[in-house]
Amino acid sequence: QHASPHRDMEMPVEELCRTIFVVPISASVPHDNFCQTLCQALLRLGLRVQLVTSGEAAAASGLGFGAGVWRTDDVHRAAEAYLSVSGWLNQREELNDIVIYQADWSAGSQWNHICSSCADRTLFVANAADSPGIMPLEQDLDIDESQTMLIMLHVFQTLKMPSGYAPKNTRRWIEKR
Repeated sequence: QHASPHRDMEMPVEELCRTIFVVPISASVPHDNFCQTLCQALLRLGLRVQLVTSGEAAAASGLGFGAGVWRTDDVHRAAEAYLSVSGWLNQREELNDIVIYQADWSAGSQWNHICSSCADRTLFVANAADSPGIMPLEQDLDIDESQTMLIMLHVFQTLKMPSGYAPKNTRRWIEKR
């Protein structure tokens, strides 16, 4: 999940989006797989990349383990979580060209709020075959729309895209947002 010491890129790293928050917005998005694939693709470009999950961040910053770590209605506990993890996340950014924050599936997760406030760009990832309704996770986040991208996954039964295939249902997804 880390590092590549060389950079064979034409674009300077300083011009890249440094932190990316990946948020699944449909029920059948292979979220873990998408994040791993994105990370591997960026590594192949010669970038130093780290994928960060809520569990890794909680453990590394001393918050502990388990889903309850990031679920809190207590303002003081939320502030403590933010302070504990923000320094650790800043270190990840200093050590890497790009840091990918993987969202929790649950709405109300403090981790998701921390990521949405830290990320340069948010990728909303959807399966084009799913219903385009707004998911609770998506409603819960306060994100600047100018810094978002909608990624539509089109799943096929085979490894080859069918001849003559044209993406569909994109308009339904955009209209809902």
